[in-house]
Amino acid sequence: MPTPHAAPSTPTRLDLRDQGVDAAALAKHLADPEAARWIALDLAMNPLGPTGARVLAACRSLMTLAILDLSTTGLGDDGAAALSHATLPALRWLDLSTNGVGPEGAAHLARMTTLVELRALRFAGTADAWEPGTPEHFLGPEGAAALAGTPHLMNLEALALPLHALGDAGAAAIADSPFLTQLRRLDLSWNEVGDPGAAALLASPALAGLTTLDLRGSALSAKTRAALEARFGAGLSLDPA
Repeated sequence: MPTPHAAPSTPTRLDLRDQGVDAAALAKHLADPEAARWIALDLAMNPLGPTGARVLAACRSLMTLAILDLSTTGLGDDGAAALSHATLPALRWLDLSTNGVGPEGAAHLARMTTLVELRALRFAGTADAWEPGTPEHFLGPEGAAALAGTPHLMNLEALALPLHALGDAGAAAIADSPFLTQLRRLDLSWNEVGDPGAAALLASPALAGLTTLDLRGSALSAKTRAALEARFGAGLSLDPA
Protein backbone atom coordinates (compact mmCIF):
# COMPACT_ATOMS: atom_id res chain seq x y z
CA MET A 1 0.00 0.00 0.00
CA PRO A 2 2.17 2.90 -1.24
CA THR A 3 2.19 6.29 0.41
CA PRO A 4 -0.01 8.48 -1.83
CA HIS A 5 1.54 11.79 -0.95
CA ALA A 6 5.31 11.55 -1.39
CA ALA A 7 5.45 15.06 -2.85
CA PRO A 8 6.79 18.48 -1.87
CA SER A 9 4.69 20.67 0.38
CA THR A 10 2.04 22.81 -1.28
CA PRO A 11 -0.74 24.98 0.18
CA THR A 12 -2.86 21.83 0.54
CA ARG A 13 -0.13 19.26 1.30
CA LEU A 14 2.25 19.61 4.24
CA ASP A 15 5.29 17.32 4.34
CA LEU A 16 6.93 17.27 7.78
CA ARG A 17 8.40 13.78 7.51
CA ASP A 18 11.44 13.18 9.72
CA GLN A 19 11.91 16.84 10.64
CA GLY A 20 12.09 16.47 14.42
CA VAL A 21 8.55 17.74 14.92
CA ASP A 22 7.43 17.22 18.52
CA ALA A 23 4.07 17.97 20.12
CA ALA A 24 4.86 21.67 20.66
CA ALA A 25 6.01 22.15 17.07
CA LEU A 26 2.94 20.31 15.80
CA ALA A 27 0.69 22.67 17.75
CA LYS A 28 2.29 25.63 15.99
CA HIS A 29 1.77 24.07 12.58
CA LEU A 30 -1.85 23.26 13.34
CA ALA A 31 -2.46 26.87 14.40
CA ASP A 32 -1.69 27.98 10.85
CA PRO A 33 -4.90 29.24 9.19
CA GLU A 34 -3.85 27.27 6.10
CA ALA A 35 -4.48 24.04 8.05
CA ALA A 36 -8.12 24.34 7.10
CA ARG A 37 -7.09 23.76 3.47
CA TRP A 38 -4.81 20.77 3.96
CA ILE A 39 -5.76 17.55 2.23
CA ALA A 40 -2.53 15.68 3.09
CA LEU A 41 -0.31 15.77 6.17
CA ASP A 42 2.86 13.68 6.51
CA LEU A 43 4.09 13.47 10.10
CA ALA A 44 5.96 10.17 9.78
CA MET A 45 9.18 9.57 11.71
CA ASN A 46 8.69 12.45 14.15
CA PRO A 47 8.79 12.25 17.99
CA LEU A 48 5.14 13.11 18.53
CA GLY A 49 4.29 10.53 21.19
CA PRO A 50 0.93 10.47 22.99
CA THR A 51 1.15 14.23 23.65
CA GLY A 52 1.38 14.91 19.93
CA ALA A 53 -1.62 12.66 19.35
CA ARG A 54 -3.58 14.70 21.89
CA VAL A 55 -2.58 17.92 20.11
CA LEU A 56 -3.77 16.48 16.82
CA ALA A 57 -7.01 15.24 18.33
CA ALA A 58 -7.76 18.66 19.81
CA CYS A 59 -7.44 20.39 16.43
CA ARG A 60 -10.76 21.21 14.77
CA SER A 61 -9.31 22.75 11.61
CA LEU A 62 -8.55 19.57 9.66
CA MET A 63 -11.99 19.17 8.15
CA THR A 64 -10.66 18.57 4.61
CA LEU A 65 -7.72 16.32 5.53
CA ALA A 66 -7.90 13.13 3.46
CA ILE A 67 -4.39 11.68 3.84
CA LEU A 68 -2.55 11.33 7.16
CA ASP A 69 0.75 9.55 7.78
CA LEU A 70 1.53 8.97 11.46
CA SER A 71 3.89 6.04 11.00
CA THR A 72 6.81 5.73 13.43
CA THR A 73 5.73 8.60 15.67
CA GLY A 74 5.84 6.81 19.05
CA LEU A 75 2.10 6.83 19.64
CA GLY A 76 1.75 3.64 21.67
CA ASP A 77 -1.58 2.67 23.17
CA ASP A 78 -1.96 6.03 24.91
CA GLY A 79 -1.47 7.85 21.63
CA ALA A 80 -3.99 5.60 19.91
CA ALA A 81 -6.48 6.37 22.67
CA ALA A 82 -5.93 10.10 22.19
CA LEU A 83 -6.17 9.86 18.42
CA SER A 84 -9.53 8.11 18.69
CA HIS A 85 -11.04 11.48 19.66
CA ALA A 86 -9.78 13.29 16.55
CA THR A 87 -12.21 15.06 14.23
CA LEU A 88 -11.17 14.09 10.70
CA PRO A 89 -14.39 13.70 8.71
CA ALA A 90 -12.71 13.66 5.27
CA LEU A 91 -10.01 11.10 6.12
CA ARG A 92 -9.54 8.49 3.40
CA TRP A 93 -5.98 7.17 3.91
CA LEU A 94 -4.23 6.56 7.25
CA ASP A 95 -0.85 5.06 8.15
CA LEU A 96 -0.28 4.08 11.79
CA SER A 97 2.62 1.70 11.21
CA THR A 98 5.40 0.90 13.71
CA ASN A 99 3.90 2.77 16.64
CA GLY A 100 3.95 0.08 19.31
CA VAL A 101 0.17 -0.12 19.39
CA GLY A 102 -1.24 -3.29 20.94
CA PRO A 103 -4.74 -4.70 21.51
CA GLU A 104 -5.64 -1.94 23.96
CA GLY A 105 -4.80 0.76 21.43
CA ALA A 106 -6.65 -1.11 18.70
CA ALA A 107 -9.76 -1.19 20.87
CA HIS A 108 -9.59 2.60 21.22
CA LEU A 109 -9.12 3.08 17.48
CA ALA A 110 -12.09 0.82 16.83
CA ARG A 111 -14.26 3.43 18.54
CA MET A 112 -12.95 6.24 16.30
CA THR A 113 -16.10 7.36 14.50
CA THR A 114 -14.16 9.62 12.16
CA LEU A 115 -12.83 6.52 10.37
CA VAL A 116 -16.16 5.85 8.73
CA GLU A 117 -15.04 7.30 5.37
CA LEU A 118 -11.60 5.67 5.49
CA ARG A 119 -10.68 3.71 2.38
CA ALA A 120 -7.12 2.57 3.19
CA LEU A 121 -5.46 1.71 6.51
CA ARG A 122 -1.81 0.75 6.76
CA PHE A 123 -0.88 -0.51 10.22
CA ALA A 124 2.37 -2.48 10.00
CA GLY A 125 3.99 -3.89 13.09
CA THR A 126 7.68 -4.59 13.64
CA ALA A 127 9.95 -7.49 12.81
CA ASP A 128 10.30 -8.52 16.47
CA ALA A 129 6.60 -9.27 16.92
CA TRP A 130 7.29 -13.00 17.22
CA GLU A 131 10.43 -12.76 19.36
CA PRO A 132 10.21 -14.43 22.81
CA GLY A 133 9.84 -11.90 25.57
CA THR A 134 8.83 -9.08 23.25
CA PRO A 135 6.40 -6.67 24.97
CA GLU A 136 2.91 -6.80 23.57
CA HIS A 137 3.30 -3.84 21.26
CA PHE A 138 1.67 -5.60 18.35
CA LEU A 139 -1.99 -6.24 17.60
CA GLY A 140 -2.15 -10.02 17.88
CA PRO A 141 -5.48 -11.82 17.39
CA GLU A 142 -7.23 -9.60 19.95
CA GLY A 143 -6.23 -6.41 18.18
CA ALA A 144 -7.24 -7.83 14.82
CA ALA A 145 -10.63 -8.76 16.27
CA ALA A 146 -11.09 -5.21 17.59
CA LEU A 147 -10.49 -3.70 14.16
CA ALA A 148 -12.57 -6.34 12.40
CA GLY A 149 -15.46 -5.76 14.79
CA THR A 150 -15.99 -2.05 14.27
CA PRO A 151 -18.61 -0.66 11.89
CA HIS A 152 -16.46 2.46 11.54
CA LEU A 153 -14.29 0.60 8.99
CA MET A 154 -17.22 -0.47 6.84
CA ASN A 155 -15.96 1.49 3.82
CA LEU A 156 -12.39 0.21 3.99
CA GLU A 157 -11.05 -1.05 0.65
CA ALA A 158 -7.41 -1.71 1.56
CA LEU A 159 -6.06 -3.05 4.86
CA ALA A 160 -2.41 -3.79 5.62
CA LEU A 161 -1.51 -5.46 8.93
CA PRO A 162 1.91 -7.07 8.36
CA LEU A 163 4.15 -8.11 11.25
CA HIS A 164 1.52 -8.17 14.00
CA ALA A 165 1.63 -11.80 15.22
CA LEU A 166 -1.95 -12.35 14.07
CA GLY A 167 -1.69 -16.08 13.41
CA ASP A 168 -4.68 -18.13 12.34
CA ALA A 169 -6.94 -16.58 14.97
CA GLY A 170 -6.26 -13.06 13.71
CA ALA A 171 -6.87 -14.06 10.11
CA ALA A 172 -10.11 -15.76 11.13
CA ALA A 173 -11.25 -12.63 12.98
CA ILE A 174 -10.85 -10.60 9.81
CA ALA A 175 -12.55 -13.29 7.75
CA ASP A 176 -15.51 -13.34 10.15
CA SER A 177 -16.00 -9.57 10.15
CA PRO A 178 -19.49 -8.46 9.08
CA PHE A 179 -18.15 -4.99 8.32
CA LEU A 180 -15.17 -5.47 5.99
CA THR A 181 -17.32 -6.27 2.98
CA GLN A 182 -15.74 -3.57 0.80
CA LEU A 183 -12.17 -4.90 1.16
CA ARG A 184 -10.36 -5.40 -2.13
CA ARG A 185 -6.74 -5.53 -0.92
CA LEU A 186 -5.56 -7.32 2.23
CA ASP A 187 -1.97 -7.62 3.47
CA LEU A 188 -1.43 -10.13 6.28
CA SER A 189 2.19 -10.85 5.44
CA TRP A 190 4.63 -12.09 8.09
CA ASN A 191 1.88 -13.04 10.50
CA GLU A 192 2.46 -16.81 10.41
CA VAL A 193 -0.97 -17.53 9.02
CA GLY A 194 -1.36 -21.26 8.43
CA ASP A 195 -3.84 -23.46 6.62
CA PRO A 196 -6.73 -22.78 9.05
CA GLY A 197 -6.37 -19.01 8.71
CA ALA A 198 -6.07 -19.19 4.94
CA ALA A 199 -9.12 -21.45 4.78
CA ALA A 200 -11.11 -18.92 6.79
CA LEU A 201 -10.14 -16.16 4.37
CA LEU A 202 -11.10 -18.29 1.38
CA ALA A 203 -14.47 -19.24 2.87
CA SER A 204 -15.44 -15.76 4.04
CA PRO A 205 -18.60 -14.39 2.39
CA ALA A 206 -17.67 -10.89 3.57
CA LEU A 207 -14.38 -11.04 1.65
CA ALA A 208 -15.94 -12.19 -1.60
CA GLY A 209 -14.77 -9.00 -3.31
CA LEU A 210 -11.14 -9.42 -2.27
CA THR A 211 -8.82 -9.32 -5.29
CA THR A 212 -5.36 -8.91 -3.74
CA LEU A 213 -4.00 -10.95 -0.82
CA ASP A 214 -0.49 -10.95 0.65
CA LEU A 215 0.35 -13.96 2.82
CA ARG A 216 4.12 -13.95 2.57
CA GLY A 217 5.74 -15.36 5.68
CA SER A 218 3.02 -17.99 6.06
CA ALA A 219 3.53 -21.76 6.33
CA LEU A 220 0.97 -23.19 3.92
CA SER A 221 0.42 -26.66 2.52
CA ALA A 222 0.53 -27.32 -1.20
CA LYS A 223 -3.24 -27.83 -1.19
CA THR A 224 -3.90 -24.47 0.45
CA ARG A 225 -1.45 -22.70 -1.86
CA ALA A 226 -3.25 -24.17 -4.85
CA ALA A 227 -6.63 -23.02 -3.54
CA LEU A 228 -5.31 -19.51 -2.96
CA GLU A 229 -3.72 -19.38 -6.41
CA ALA A 230 -6.95 -20.54 -8.02
CA ARG A 231 -8.90 -17.81 -6.22
CA PHE A 232 -6.53 -14.85 -6.49
CA GLY A 233 -4.22 -15.60 -9.40
CA ALA A 234 -1.83 -12.71 -10.01
CA GLY A 235 -3.32 -10.89 -7.03
CA LEU A 236 -1.71 -13.36 -4.59
CA SER A 237 1.66 -12.84 -2.91
CA LEU A 238 3.28 -15.91 -1.30
CA ASP A 239 6.81 -17.02 -0.53
CA PRO A 240 8.30 -19.27 -3.22
CA ALA A 241 7.32 -22.90 -2.70
